[in-house]
Amino acid sequence: AGFTPSEHRRIRSTFARYDQDKDGVLSAKETRLALTWLGATPDFARAATQHLGEPGRAAEADYIAIIKKFFQHEEQRIKAALGKADVDQSGAIERSELPDFFEQLGHNAASP
Repeated sequence: AGFTPSEHRRIRSTFARYDQDKDGVLSAKETRLALTWLGATPDFARAATQHLGEPGRAAEADYIAIIKKFFQHEEQRIKAALGKADVDQSGAIERSELPDFFEQLGHNAASP
């Protein structure tokens, strides 16, 4: 699956923002910072940049591939959380199931 035009603009904008020396390449640190700004956990950001090798730099195409993996990872996480929270197996999250859904994603939710 590709990105929508809006997502692609946001991804490229984030790349440009974190490319501090404007050389068209992100260091591993810049890549981690950009990923966490987009919502990745620090653990995911570290794991995603480990494959960059020496000198640990990501060109825009590498960065986009990492973001694609991040989106896929998040989609899988959300689907798993939905499956676990949908206690009655209705295929939908009921209001009473929302707190568990958000807990599965690592958020604290107020009870309804």
